[in-house]
Amino acid sequence: MHWLGADRADDEEADSVTNAPGELWANWPRTARANPSSIVAPRTAAEVQQVVAEAYRTGRHVRPVGSSHTSNALAAAPDILLDTRGLRGMNWIDLDRRQASFGAGTTIAEAGALLETYGWQLENIPNNPAVTLGGAVSTGSHGTGARFASLSSQLLSATLVAGTGEVVTISDSQDLELWPSVKLSLGALGIFTELVFRIVPGYRIRTSEEQVRMTELVDEFTVLASGADHFAASWRPHTDEVFVTQGFRESGEIADEPTPSRRSASFGALGEMLAIGLSKSLPLLTPAVNKLANRVHPVGEATLGPLRALAEPAPVRFASLEYAFPIAETPEVLRALDETIEREHLNLPYAVRISTTAGDDAYLSNAYGKTVGNITVRVPSTIDARPIFRATEDLFLRLGGLPHWGAFHTVRAEEFKHVLMRFGDFHTARERLDPAGVFDNAHLRRVLGGH
Repeated sequence: MHWLGADRADDEEADSVTNAPGELWANWPRTARANPSSIVAPRTAAEVQQVVAEAYRTGRHVRPVGSSHTSNALAAAPDILLDTRGLRGMNWIDLDRRQASFGAGTTIAEAGALLETYGWQLENIPNNPAVTLGGAVSTGSHGTGARFASLSSQLLSATLVAGTGEVVTISDSQDLELWPSVKLSLGALGIFTELVFRIVPGYRIRTSEEQVRMTELVDEFTVLASGADHFAASWRPHTDEVFVTQGFRESGEIADEPTPSRRSASFGALGEMLAIGLSKSLPLLTPAVNKLANRVHPVGEATLGPLRALAEPAPVRFASLEYAFPIAETPEVLRALDETIEREHLNLPYAVRISTTAGDDAYLSNAYGKTVGNITVRVPSTIDARPIFRATEDLFLRLGGLPHWGAFHTVRAEEFKHVLMRFGDFHTARERLDPAGVFDNAHLRRVLGGH
């Protein structure tokens, strides 16, 4: 186990975007930073237990950190930062029971690749392959498709170190009072060490991407979203074109068989960076730049393995604001977002992402008991996101949306307790598993309230 850092601790608010001298941690989009007093990188559950038990005994605080892809300060650790990425790899696989166990620090990409060697796969894959399984489960990360819920819904059991230092295993067949809280817990109930997932025989996905008008997407949203196993759309603001991707699952050997695109060029990372830089320097050119990007966007068909078909590595660093809405209300929210961007003269040179997710039963889920449409506004890290996020979040809140726990948002505990019907039940689990608030930080106190 590796330790870093001086012996200091403070509880500063970590949502600041200001650089601090000697900072040791920042999230991926650089919207949150912290100066942990210690950084520890355990490689076994016993080492995690040792750290947490000592913190509990001495009144210190621990925050688990994976790949740091959240766009808020959820993982900010002003005291002890516990890097979970040493807890990685497949522990075991049982094909008869259709289960596989992983270390919580394993990434989506690593888990998918390991399963693929056996001819099996996760039921659905979140779109960011770089996030850890523990982080994805803790924040309710999801893939695409109204027939598939978040990664948390694929979880069968979880072993975690609770705030007292006790190692507990909780599953869908025992501790039913705790299970709906544990499987989407924001790292507030314990530090995951082992996660057991339901797995399925390998499959491939036949994808078809086409360009439609925004009005067509809005008018036919329900048909498009329900007409395939997977559905996602990409819309560059200031334009009327939307690229809709539908995916259809096929059984059989996993194989990637791209079909030549009807358009050969794509912006790619370099094109995105050039377009973003131009839009930042000359905001009035953003509509023209986005229209050009649409013209070179590749469309067509392909048959791909799930890692390539569902995961979307980011070509540029960006912060995201994502809100979920009942699926029937999503089209009107898109129409209102288009109007807001134009009315407020917001400079947004990056595509808005639209997807769907099936309902689940995790107490903190924004899809609790209902299928939702997700709208993700993404702002490159080189551009000031505040005016864009302020205007879009005001709209989303007014229209009754719920934020993604891993994205930027400003909602507080006082508001969540009125809109999340099982918020109180989650707090009961929190008092049981972390009675002393070992896993607290400023962000958690804002969104969950104090103990």
